[in-house]
Amino acid sequence: MKNKKPEMGRVLVMVADDGYIPHAKSVMVNCVRQGEWTDDFCLILPPDADTEYFTSRGIYVLTDPEPGTFRKLALFDHFFNQQFTNERGGAEYKWETVLYLDADVLVQAPLEPLLHEVGWGRILADREMFSLRHAFTYWASKPTVPESPEAPALLKWLWANYDHQWQQYNTGIMVWHPRTMPADARQQLSDMRQKIDPINNHLYKGSDQSVINLVFQNKFERVCSDLFCYWRSAWEETIVVHYCAAYAPWVKKGPEQNAYWSDRFDRPCRDVYLENLAAFEETFPVTI
Repeated sequence: MKNKKPEMGRVLVMVADDGYIPHAKSVMVNCVRQGEWTDDFCLILPPDADTEYFTSRGIYVLTDPEPGTFRKLALFDHFFNQQFTNERGGAEYKWETVLYLDADVLVQAPLEPLLHEVGWGRILADREMFSLRHAFTYWASKPTVPESPEAPALLKWLWANYDHQWQQYNTGIMVWHPRTMPADARQQLSDMRQKIDPINNHLYKGSDQSVINLVFQNKFERVCSDLFCYWRSAWEETIVVHYCAAYAPWVKKGPEQNAYWSDRFDRPCRDVYLENLAAFEETFPVTI
């Protein structure tokens, strides 16, 4: 798949490491086959990844040294705000819109409508039922997470500056226009990650979601009509179903288990996943 010319381009981005590369490959094929995606793809990978395997197939790659849990912060790197000179000598942006997908999703309809849903200067995402307080206290209460001596002061600072009842936005699927983000967005995210590290205990190793929610709280907007959402909320109009790792399409499940069956495809989710994974090299042949 050759990259299209950059005018008014859109790019679909995923984050992966060695363990998640097969899942990202399956989703990319899923985006082409079921999502009818014809624009660019980009993978954010660790520095030691085999980038040539993907770049030779027309897939952009950004390597990033952040720990795996926080590599998603690179979504707001200036890499996605590239400019080029057009035939008139003016500057234009390579990518007007970024669509980000976690690897534990299933695309079941054309993706195009999502690109028109996001407001200018906003980040389109699915709102969760969980509050900021839940994000910073639920996991911290687990006995395997020792409390940092810095935690009390940090939590005091947090609740003095942010509403603890504010409902989070899920960062598993997002859409935005990169040139509307702050020029120092990546630095803001990195600074926030380090600042809240002693209290960012989600899944015991920290979450990018807490960081992105704090930095971009005033930029988020909720996706309408569950066009993408958690699998329990999905309905006939849902374009992208987000399963979360425990229910991911690659997990082998039996008919009696949750998230086993795709109503849209009338097949087990894992069968769709495996079929798309097997078609990766055919869908993305070497072009250079």
